[in-house]
Amino acid sequence: MSTDIRMASRIANYQKMRSYLEPLYSESRDTKSVRQDRDSLVLTKNLFKKQSGMISEEFLDIINFDFTSVRQYPDQGIFVIGRTIFSSGQIPDVSPDRFNEVKAVNNVLTFKSGEYYKFTDSYGKVYKMACVTNSMAPVYSDSLKGKVDSESGRCGWFWDIMAENATFIGLYFSDEEQKEYLNAAGITEGFFTVIVGNTAQEYFYSNGNSGIAVLKGIYDTQYNAIKNEGRIFDYCEPGTVIKVDGEEYVLNEDHTLDIPYGADIFKIEYPPSNYTI
Repeated sequence: MSTDIRMASRIANYQKMRSYLEPLYSESRDTKSVRQDRDSLVLTKNLFKKQSGMISEEFLDIINFDFTSVRQYPDQGIFVIGRTIFSSGQIPDVSPDRFNEVKAVNNVLTFKSGEYYKFTDSYGKVYKMACVTNSMAPVYSDSLKGKVDSESGRCGWFWDIMAENATFIGLYFSDEEQKEYLNAAGITEGFFTVIVGNTAQEYFYSNGNSGIAVLKGIYDTQYNAIKNEGRIFDYCEPGTVIKVDGEEYVLNEDHTLDIPYGADIFKIEYPPSNYTI
């Protein structure tokens, strides 16, 4: 093989290797220091260093909050962050004191990006999660160690849906499951808010027939129709007694009800009628 052909082959292999390793690759032109094929990666001390002992909390946070920066090489049983090589046995557990308890404050439940959380259900079972940007996820470092926690994943999914739009959450979580999550998080009946990262949604916690978590916008529309528009009970005679959220109210002449804002307007005992409302 001629010198020109050998050089062209080296350049082609160099370019292929560099495109795969970005941004791990050093700007050094020493192409003998790294060799890569389709199935494995040979890492040498010129570009990479092996971790001694457990990885740091800084690396642990990179795994859990910026996992796209972690290179995995299953055939060699190693992971790479920057130029540091380590194995699953060098990944520690997240320290228990770094987990925030999932508890609402004034009916506002907040998950901050870059923070760890633990949710404890009414049976004492603990679910561990990390808030990655605008989403809740199982602790990824545990997954790399073979600890797959699908239940924590489902818990995180619930809060993701709540922070977006829970209109159809009943397709995935029963009413009892929804109540379990909300109650265990310290959310009480009435208006509440769920915030995940920069995503937030407001709801009304209802025990009526329109779902457990009703969007606040839907509540406001329904409340206005009952309190001001009079179109919900236009089939009833003024003076009719209507029970709303366990309280009795007398229908006004304009078919409106003087109910307080915040009452569970989805828990209504409708007077009988000869047609569907």
